[in-house]
Amino acid sequence: MTPAAAERPRWERASRGKRMARTLLAVVLLVALAPVAGTATAMENGGRGTPRSVVNTELSSAQRDRIDGLLARMTLDEKIGQLFVVSFNGTTATHATSANATANEAEIGTATIAEAIRRYHVGGVIYFGANVVSPQQVAQLSAALQSAATSSGAKVPLSLSVDQEGGTVWRLNAPASLSPGNMAVGATGDPANAYAAGRIMAQEMRTLGINWNLAPVSDVNTQPYNQADGARSFGDDPSVVPAYVRQAVLGQRAGGVASTLKHFPGLGSTLSNSDVAIAKSSQTAEQFRRRDLPAFAAGIDAGAEAVLTAHLQAPRLVGSNRPTSLSYKVVTGILRNELGFRGAVITDTLQAAALDAIPPARVVVEALRAGNDMLLMPVNLPSAVAAVRQAVQDGRLTRERIDRSVRRILELKAKAGMLDGPWRGSLAMIAGTVGAPDHLAVMSRIANESATLISPRDARVPLRPRGLILVAGPVASTVPQLADALDTLGFTTTTMVTGFGATTDTIDKAVASARSASLVVLQTYDVFGDSGQKALLPALIGTGVPVVVVPIDGPYDAAWASGAAAVVTTYGFTATNLQAVATALVGGITAGRLPVTVPAAGPRPRPVLFPRDWGLRWSAAAR
Repeated sequence: MTPAAAERPRWERASRGKRMARTLLAVVLLVALAPVAGTATAMENGGRGTPRSVVNTELSSAQRDRIDGLLARMTLDEKIGQLFVVSFNGTTATHATSANATANEAEIGTATIAEAIRRYHVGGVIYFGANVVSPQQVAQLSAALQSAATSSGAKVPLSLSVDQEGGTVWRLNAPASLSPGNMAVGATGDPANAYAAGRIMAQEMRTLGINWNLAPVSDVNTQPYNQADGARSFGDDPSVVPAYVRQAVLGQRAGGVASTLKHFPGLGSTLSNSDVAIAKSSQTAEQFRRRDLPAFAAGIDAGAEAVLTAHLQAPRLVGSNRPTSLSYKVVTGILRNELGFRGAVITDTLQAAALDAIPPARVVVEALRAGNDMLLMPVNLPSAVAAVRQAVQDGRLTRERIDRSVRRILELKAKAGMLDGPWRGSLAMIAGTVGAPDHLAVMSRIANESATLISPRDARVPLRPRGLILVAGPVASTVPQLADALDTLGFTTTTMVTGFGATTDTIDKAVASARSASLVVLQTYDVFGDSGQKALLPALIGTGVPVVVVPIDGPYDAAWASGAAAVVTTYGFTATNLQAVATALVGGITAGRLPVTVPAAGPRPRPVLFPRDWGLRWSAAAR
């Protein structure tokens, strides 16, 4: 990775592959609803409709008979198509701009996603923020995609999926109700909040025709400088995280979507994100079993429908540098045989930089031979389909092996209600579900309960409605959001976006702005990986103007905030997280407790600076 790439924030670095950057904001507007694809039943209540749960842990005899019938009549090409989950460029199924058509042809072999569904019989589509405009548009898109699938080939409905985690990763933004994220939930100390957040997001996804969430992240974040997980993890305690994973799975099932445990066998001990670099772990097999596998086992026991495998190099587990996603020992030996998982296994994106050294055609075949059932975002869909077909013809993959995967895919779809036929929503359903006041209230409560005052011990409520407050930080979208939240509470703010890798000139300007303010509220994002923020923090604190540091990812930035007036975090940068920070800074209860250990800054070995379960309250003398 180049130095410039290392300085970029995780939502740019940690994309699903090299083409699609994580989208911070997808402007979602509430407008009229067209027919929606999916399977749910509306429960009308005074004009408000909410989809009930349609996810079942067991299949009925009728469902099994239907799956048998589908398998019996599907051609080999139709079965191969079911193995693939693809992304696309654009916001409609059947039309594409010239640029989007060109990009689609390079990746999925057709100008539009509807054409790819019909031609290659793909089993699923994954949405990104760039595919999202509004609730109406998403519902219409879902309907059109399902129409393309059910009017061609074997007429098997699609899985429609997203990474809707909340906190630091999401695809559906306002008015959708966003969880403050896993680490924020972990900071509340109550696994019931994982259930509540999961259920609400699932209900809203299902209303838009989305039937599968690639969540929850089930990794235990034992590496503080982790570029893959951070605040996406519930915490770093292998004895605590499993309870949160279990409740997240149960909550999503109650809300009506299938769940995915990721990133097996666990990315919590790596420094890098496999999407953009080679992710490595030095853990032994015993360490993986003790630290990482219990959370996955808990999710499996709760009935998770899918597991996503990581492209992780773990030579002391695998016996070589073969990525764990391509390892029969890991996928079949540990996940299937040791943990007893019988559901669908999907790879992480096949566009990941961690796989660059392996020919794409070889990757898809080896992933299936390892025990994966579904292949996420192949580099080139036509070539990937051809590679699987050739592997069947030359005996590297048997038809029986393909059938086993397709059966598991159809079982996933049956359990999640995907095979039950289309349903029609209404304006009342979407208006009453997506961003419903009671949903937003729950997410706000969780965020407020997560607010953690990390230091110092005698921290006083820093904000009073007098003087100018400088709100600064590296991210162009979150700085004004926090300023707006403070403005609504009666304060006067000015803003400065410092960017990542802040130059000497930028730091000098920030110092000058700070000296004109009565207080500085400084957002930070993974200071450990950004030389600019490491220089900016002491420069601002050295002005003598009180500086409140607000980490907007994990809490590890507290190690670089010595001398700050306060360090407060809610572990994410959704609007709900930032509003909770503003509330805490005016004296709100800081009841959150660190779900991870924060080490001191500097080279290893690093002593513990703030232990797990650490959390302070504002000094009573300052109230």
